[in-house]
Amino acid sequence: YGSYYTAILLEEYGKDLFLNLLKEKGSSCDFLKNHYLSETQRNKMLDWMLEVTSIFNYHEEFFFQSVRIMDDYLSHSKRVFNFQDIHIIGIISMYISSKIVEVNPLSLNECCKNLSKGKIGTSVLQKYEIIMLESLNYTLNFPFTFTSTYFFKEIFLIQTFEYLDNSEEVKRFYNICLKFLMKL
Repeated sequence: YGSYYTAILLEEYGKDLFLNLLKEKGSSCDFLKNHYLSETQRNKMLDWMLEVTSIFNYHEEFFFQSVRIMDDYLSHSKRVFNFQDIHIIGIISMYISSKIVEVNPLSLNECCKNLSKGKIGTSVLQKYEIIMLESLNYTLNFPFTFTSTYFFKEIFLIQTFEYLDNSEEVKRFYNICLKFLMKL
């Protein structure tokens, strides 16, 4: 996307996007209030998922898709989860994501042996995969993947800073954008 298209997009949609982002309220983790999980516990899981992404040399989109699957499942599930549950949810989220994003996806055996350290069997992981997919109505084609997030960052976010006058506005806008991107 060249600067010509950037200018057209910003001229056409920039102001509306910016104003909508400024109206954005609430935490990106509002869904956690339905569970016995804190943002800190979720963040520990995200750190571990990022470590797995690095160890397996997977694409960044794998990580973002995994997080999206996990968060959507926690958001849509009627069951109440606690910290012990988030590990298996994270494993299955990465397992599902790897089948969408990666050329060489994780196998159930790898998930069992490497990610759960043998503490969770393949049959339990398989059962959880079905439960999660059913809870999500098998909807895994999210409208915003890493690619569109990258597009947003490169074209909209960077260019929009030119319209802002002071550093407090920039900090506020940046924080709102981060919350917005975490919801995608």
